[in-house]
Amino acid sequence: SKGGCLVQTNATTFSGMTVSLRFEVPGETTPILVSRAAVRWNRNNEIGVGFISVEQPHLERLEQMIERLKPNQQG
Repeated sequence: SKGGCLVQTNATTFSGMTVSLRFEVPGETTPILVSRAAVRWNRNNEIGVGFISVEQPHLERLEQMIERLKPNQQG
């Protein structure tokens, strides 16, 4: 979501830790950058991350990517 995500990682993390994220998007040359995010929870090799700071151009691209990934919703 535009507010956070689940990440699979082997890195050692703890709740409250701040991280930055880089999303490589297939077919695009420039990654989407989340300049500041916080680890909300961790379990095995998964962490829940809440986005704190995403610069506007990256936020717009993130929202576009999320829309493309949504299942086709027909009523």
